[in-house]
Amino acid sequence: MDYVVGIAPVTRLTRRVQQAGDSTAKRRRDGVAPVSAATVAHKVARPQAYIGVDLHKETIQFAVVDRMGSVVSNVKVRNDRASIKRACAGFPDGAWYVIESSSVWYGIYMLMTAELGLDVVVADPRQIRSIALSKKKTDENDAALLGRLLRLGHIPAIYVPSHEAVRNRQLVKHRHALGTKKTYFKNKIHGILLQEGIRIKGTPFTKAYITTLRNLGDYRINAYLDMIEHISVPILDATGKIGRAANADRYARHLMTIPGVGAYTALAIASSIEVIERFPTADALVSYFGIAPTVRDSAGVQHHGHITKTGDGLVRYLAVEAVVSHTRYSPNTTISKYYGRLARRKGHAKARVATAAKLLRVAYWMLREDRDFSADPPPPPTPGKRGCRT
Repeated sequence: MDYVVGIAPVTRLTRRVQQAGDSTAKRRRDGVAPVSAATVAHKVARPQAYIGVDLHKETIQFAVVDRMGSVVSNVKVRNDRASIKRACAGFPDGAWYVIESSSVWYGIYMLMTAELGLDVVVADPRQIRSIALSKKKTDENDAALLGRLLRLGHIPAIYVPSHEAVRNRQLVKHRHALGTKKTYFKNKIHGILLQEGIRIKGTPFTKAYITTLRNLGDYRINAYLDMIEHISVPILDATGKIGRAANADRYARHLMTIPGVGAYTALAIASSIEVIERFPTADALVSYFGIAPTVRDSAGVQHHGHITKTGDGLVRYLAVEAVVSHTRYSPNTTISKYYGRLARRKGHAKARVATAAKLLRVAYWMLREDRDFSADPPPPPTPGKRGCRT
């Protein structure tokens, strides 16, 4: 197993899956039918056992599947470090483990890989459900299903981010949660003023505005103002940490050269991407963040629907907000002109979402070519090359 300071451990199984993913991307570019990453990893070597792990907040179910596909044992333990260590110590050496991505997976993954030195692959639960729809859903069956799918090489594996990327994602989401609460309290105050028919001149929530609110003597308004003042302290602290983290991240520094993209948005996008080479095309990046439209193609008739909304919803929101700022302060860039053309035909709402996809395509090529944003139009694409600049 490989260890790098500040980075999640790369197990032998994870490395094989990542290498297989690179091979799959190349096969797609060459027009050859892709091969499952887990299938390629499965063909490299066969372990003594395949262990499916069904995670829950309170308990964990381990199902041990042998090389013939039979369930040797099915064990349920408490979801705590000591119980997990005891359970894993009793399983065959060199076994492969598979866990589903969930709200509790990362800490358990780090325990099993970094501390116990186990080979673990993380499965995409959405694709697992599409592979096997069980009529009898129990913890034992779910764990056994994971083990059998791993044995067959049918596990749709996900990318495991580094520890640093996880910290940056958590920081961005923490700042977003605090900002959402602050906005909630402000809206409550606006609601009270509207209900009481009170109008206050001036810019909302400036010092003079807050003083006027205090002088109203309303206990509800004063309570909300106290909450706003209290929550502003950790917001400032989180904002400072985001600025320092963005300045230390090479991808984020490139993204911040795009007008309308600040440290907050740049760090959110950079930490979600982490390694731009894992996306074979710009469209793959757009699809990863769920801004690509759904497609229904049957009998030669193709219909495009709403965006898929898969991936990180916060990044989608921030990308759209970045479009609003970009078009306001840099109206002459190709991104702004693209937005203007779409807005006249489709309306502002659809134009913002489509332009957010274009902004991500621009960001993709900036990161692939390791360069800052340029307001000049990009060079024409190479004929026949997929993922061309748009």
